[in-house]
Amino acid sequence: MVITPTEINKLGLVTCVPITSGGNHARQNGLTVVIAEHDTTGVAVCNQVRTFDLSARAGEVKYIETLDQQTTREIINRVTSIIDPG
Repeated sequence: MVITPTEINKLGLVTCVPITSGGNHARQNGLTVVIAEHDTTGVAVCNQVRTFDLSARAGEVKYIETLDQQTTREIINRVTSIIDPG
């Protein structure tokens, strides 16, 4: 799940959180957001933020779908609270 704004993504870098059907440890510790009612299902693991260089992954990246605004906001808020809990 890409969490950076389009303007940043256009620079060739994207920041993401993985979506998995596992993540039990993270689930138990409140570090995930459930993704339901979409083609993509599972949990976004918010404590595993990654940045990728799209130019280095040419041909490996594809758009799947856009999540609803509420789920997206919940994921971003969870990531933010992990980085800056204050």
